[in-house]
Amino acid sequence: MKQINFLKTIATTVCITAVLFSCSIDGDQGSIGPEGPEGPQGEQGEQGIPGADGQDGQDGQDGQDGEPGTANVIFSDWIPADFETSAFDSMLLDNLLNSDFDAQTDVLLVYGRRPVNAVLNDIYQLPHTVSGASESVQYSVRLTAGAATQSSLFVDATLLYGDGGFDFFEDFRYVLIPGGQSNSGKSAVKDYTKMSYEEIAELFEIKD
Repeated sequence: MKQINFLKTIATTVCITAVLFSCSIDGDQGSIGPEGPEGPQGEQGEQGIPGADGQDGQDGQDGQDGEPGTANVIFSDWIPADFETSAFDSMLLDNLLNSDFDAQTDVLLVYGRRPVNAVLNDIYQLPHTVSGASESVQYSVRLTAGAATQSSLFVDATLLYGDGGFDFFEDFRYVLIPGGQSNSGKSAVKDYTKMSYEEIAELFEIKD
């Protein structure tokens, strides 16, 4: 009997202890205090390894060369015709400095002018042949080496048949276009020899 009472006493003690322990756990928690100041910033980390450079793009194709500048073009005044004989004659237009003219790369154009009336003129590029029922005359260009530093530019007049004089043209003019042609044959410049005098004069701002 005493043993049963002893066990009851122990059971009662355990229950009381459990209740007290439970109350201790379920009690109100205290409130959270204010946030403290921010700490100092840490040191910067090591820099990573740079990435590889990208491949260079391909260069574009070169553009075509432009036309020679107007400032580089050389042209003469209108030079009066000066022929004397009736079979063949030649007149000097000008002496061209070799530093101004390169026969391999420059274009040299010579024109003859014939008045139609007081305000109009016919202008022809040489060589030019004038033919009629009774006569035929050819006007051509000749460039010869003069001194070591220059060449001489002539207009030749040749009577092909008949007995007329060389009075078809009143005067002549030459136009020198530096770099107007290419030795390679692949130049994109215009063929100035196929243009009219009016087109050349407008293109290079040549005034009469």
